Amino acid sequence: MITDLMMPNMDGFELCYRLHSSPETASIPILVQTALNKSEERSAVFSTDAADLISKPIDPQELLGRVRTHLEKRRLIARLSDFQRRMEAELALARTMQESILPESNALAEISKRYGLTLASHYEASIGLGRNLWGLTPIDDDRLLVFSADFSGHGVGAALNTFRLHSFIVGGAVKATSPAEWLTRLNSFFHDLLPVGQFATIFCAFIDFAHDTIEYASVSAPAPILYSP
Repeated sequence: MITDLMMPNMDGFELCYRLHSSPETASIPILVQTALNKSEERSAVFSTDAADLISKPIDPQELLGRVRTHLEKRRLIARLSDFQRRMEAELALARTMQESILPESNALAEISKRYGLTLASHYEASIGLGRNLWGLTPIDDDRLLVFSADFSGHGVGAALNTFRLHSFIVGGAVKATSPAEWLTRLNSFFHDLLPVGQFATIFCAFIDFAHDTIEYASVSAPAPILYSP
């Protein structure tokens, strides 16, 4: 929109204010043409959120160039805003999918009943997508496998690696007689899959309720805390 400042009924300052106060017109770039030449007067124009100012007498080529610039800028902002909305929607979907591969409440209830456990967990990604995964897998009636993994990096790449880990485990590819063997097989899988610089710290434990023992192994993961009253 191109407007003058000195106009009857409503001046350009009021026009800019009203346009930017309405959601329907707030994003329209406004180019003000004016004969004002004092710096404080010209500064007052930009205080109305006008996009640009052009001095009279108007040079047609300069006016055309500035209009073209602001139209292209507005088009670029609209494209970026649309891209951001689509990315936010896709990340929200990916976050929902990622949360779905965590142990579900009904599965935890079944494991609690089967082994006589009281389970509690909390998972919250620090950003839109998480890089962590944990899980429980029954080995037999006496033993339970527990693991947690933390992949390097942030965002989509790290989140995809949690899906890779989950698919590998759920697909039954990890069969082992000890936590160390379990991690060795995972390492062989990810060594051929992940590029240099991507890795995971993983903790794995076999809990044997018949013998009241916990056997564990880890790759750079923090040591577990075992507390007994």
